[in-house]
Amino acid sequence: MRRFTHYIASLRNKKSLIFLVLITACLNVNAQQDDDLPKVVPTIDGEIYQKIVEQMFSLDATDNEFTLVLRYSPTFESSRQIVFTARDEKIFVTEYVSNGDIEFKANEYLQRTGSSDASKIVQSIGVAKREFNISAKLEESWREKLIESVAKALKSQQLLIKPKDGEPRTANILLHGTTYEMWYVARGARLYFSEYGSKLFSPVYFDDSPFVRQMKIIQRQITMRK
Repeated sequence: MRRFTHYIASLRNKKSLIFLVLITACLNVNAQQDDDLPKVVPTIDGEIYQKIVEQMFSLDATDNEFTLVLRYSPTFESSRQIVFTARDEKIFVTEYVSNGDIEFKANEYLQRTGSSDASKIVQSIGVAKREFNISAKLEESWREKLIESVAKALKSQQLLIKPKDGEPRTANILLHGTTYEMWYVARGARLYFSEYGSKLFSPVYFDDSPFVRQMKIIQRQITMRK
């Protein structure tokens, strides 16, 4: 009887040991599965990103006869802004260039620090700035061509023929391009226009819109000025 009781106790101990081993194995499998799951990486939302851009690139047009702002936002590259202001019969040019891709740098800062404070992110990225003057005649030529290209773009949009019912709609999508933006503020006049086109540092293509072509030309000529 004692041997039988000892056998039952031994069997229970073995079952308990096996049960514990199974539990441990299941926990290890679950932990391994959790490690295999993709981690959620925080990213800057659109509102914060816009605040960062606004702090890096000012649009202030106070006390100027007019202000012309050209902004270039390429994919995966530094953003740029060129500001032309007329004051005291002179044309002042201010060029801004961010230190790397703004969105990438902002996300990197958020993931490293956990902070989405726009001011701190702007300080961590940094922006280069230089100022110089150009002739009023040159600026006027650029501005006239830009506004003319905007007028052509608006007219072409109005003349677009809508597809008939049942016809497939098609569109060309640029995966790695540049957003081109223009603000023009003068006494009694305000104009904003934006287009998404080919990469900023690619050649001026034949199929680039007149607006994108002119934006590229101005950026190249400004960059060449020392």
